[in-house]
Amino acid sequence: MMFLSRATSFTTIVCLLFVMAVNAQQHDDKQDLRAKLFNQVLSDFKDLRECMEQEEGGLRKVQENMTIEELDLNRDGVNEYEVEMSGPCACGMVNCSIYVYRKAGQGFESILDDAAGLGVELLKTSTNGYRDLMVTARDTAATQGQMTYKFDGKQYREAKNM
Repeated sequence: MMFLSRATSFTTIVCLLFVMAVNAQQHDDKQDLRAKLFNQVLSDFKDLRECMEQEEGGLRKVQENMTIEELDLNRDGVNEYEVEMSGPCACGMVNCSIYVYRKAGQGFESILDDAAGLGVELLKTSTNGYRDLMVTARDTAATQGQMTYKFDGKQYREAKNM
């Protein structure tokens, strides 16, 4: 009986250590992904990088405040990434820059880079195998605009502006 109790305890400890190791690896993978996407945006938009370097807290603070949303836009089981930057250089008064990237080789390829607003909404419709997107942006304190983006086979393009 004592042997079973010790064996059960040992198995429980091994399982907990395994779970902790997996969680640590997932955290490291997310941090690595975050750093790679941040560097990709800065590489693709040099003017934005130069401006952000001058912000209080510099690039470190901008990266801390960046958000990443994983999306499967073409339903192939591989995530694309919505990247939103914050701060005066990326947001202006209210609408923040929104970028969408997909994996390409060892890096990432921009498939939406001219959007600014309050986030991306996935629409039920698709164009060229990719979900259509809607970005809502604040025009004034009292009005909002909505831009619909459709995939042209290489990149998302603005299709409708309301």
